[in-house]
Amino acid sequence: PISKQMVVDWQPGGAAIFHQLCWSELIKAAEASSTSISLSEIETAMILDAKETAEYHDSRITVLREAERIANIIKNSRHSIAFTEAGISTAAGIGDFRGKDGKWTEMDKTKKYGAKGASKSIFRIPTEHLRPTYTHEALCKLMEMGVIKFVIIQNTDGLHRLSRIPADQIAELHGNSFIEKCEDVKQDSKDLFPL
Repeated sequence: PISKQMVVDWQPGGAAIFHQLCWSELIKAAEASSTSISLSEIETAMILDAKETAEYHDSRITVLREAERIANIIKNSRHSIAFTEAGISTAAGIGDFRGKDGKWTEMDKTKKYGAKGASKSIFRIPTEHLRPTYTHEALCKLMEMGVIKFVIIQNTDGLHRLSRIPADQIAELHGNSFIEKCEDVKQDSKDLFPL
């Protein structure tokens, strides 16, 4: 635990897991709309920070219901487009920016709480060993089936291309770390970092 005077039994790096009801009560206490729980100033700040990056897990029934709802929306669409960002690649071992252990989140925690407030560095897979996740593969399959027509990507990791989605059906908004473009020849070079 980070401190014995805190209400929550925080793990190193400021992590904790709550039931939804307990989390709601802590948020109320941190936002001063509840007086039943007395939080320290640091713990209040930690809870309010955590509120911004908290990960929620739905019940199996909720997931199945939402999957069916989304499948119906896609089936009834004439031209579906997928828009993906950092979360799609975290299962591949690539860190995100604003998640619980994201790069900017960790920098903010270190600024506010010092080195003890940030998570220890998490194991990352070497870039050359990265492979598409099941989600990348599922999007590729949906494109092969003609269900999804185009993918817009914020990531630069190249995993969508590795999953066999054609380059002309992808918009890589921030580029691709594995492709260099010669401005004189106007041609992409993939030789240095083969996909």
